[in-house]
Amino acid sequence: MAADVVLASQVGNRADRGDPKTIVIGEGEDFTGLPAFTYSNTTASSDPHQVSPNEHSIAIGGSATVWNKQNSIALGHNAVVWDNYPTGKSPQAGSIALGAHSVAEPTNTGNTTKSIEIGGVEYTFAGQPGDHTPVLSIGSGSSYKGTRTTRGQTLTRDYQYRQIQNVAAGSISNTSTDAINGSQLYAVVRALDNVSSGLTDFVVGADKNHNATGINVTKDAKRFDIISGNETYLTTAVDGTSIKVDLSQSLKMLLIM
Repeated sequence: MAADVVLASQVGNRADRGDPKTIVIGEGEDFTGLPAFTYSNTTASSDPHQVSPNEHSIAIGGSATVWNKQNSIALGHNAVVWDNYPTGKSPQAGSIALGAHSVAEPTNTGNTTKSIEIGGVEYTFAGQPGDHTPVLSIGSGSSYKGTRTTRGQTLTRDYQYRQIQNVAAGSISNTSTDAINGSQLYAVVRALDNVSSGLTDFVVGADKNHNATGINVTKDAKRFDIISGNETYLTTAVDGTSIKVDLSQSLKMLLIM
């Protein structure tokens, strides 16, 4: 095992530096850097069935750390899957921190991960996360900038987020848990735009033969008004969802006489 990588639990005996069920590969030399090791809370010989807090975990990269998390992976310089990381947040066992400075954090399990309501209709999601669902993190999750000088140039890298590219289109269904790529989202946006255009773009006219110039009603010009040419004889009014056209009261009186 090499230096500058930590795969450890919070307690243990210093005689047992390694866990045979873990993989640790670091940078530097074993004798000059931080030793790579795991700790368990018993000696290596007292309990052959002791399960290490890091059993089946992998840490690869300088300062990569898996701490008290079984079946977890920290891959990249300073990648972290850490129980009660300095932020006080603890990811689930089985979590993965992928890439330099990536940090696995607790699983989001709020109501917004369960369903969404659109137009008064609730749509339930497949693959809802639970309290024991592990995470895959590809960034630091908070502002972290790495700076180093190479050949006289100072290079700054922001590791808070990473963009996932070249993703194949995933299955779209009410039970699918595949990743969706940008082209699929674009198709949804275009479809919604076309539906919206079809519902709102129309022409209002006053010629039974459809020859006279009409009023174009569009998404931008959404309103048209029906008015009386002479309110002395004809009135218009909105009645609920209808437009009521009626003779004026004065004209009605003339017709009665």
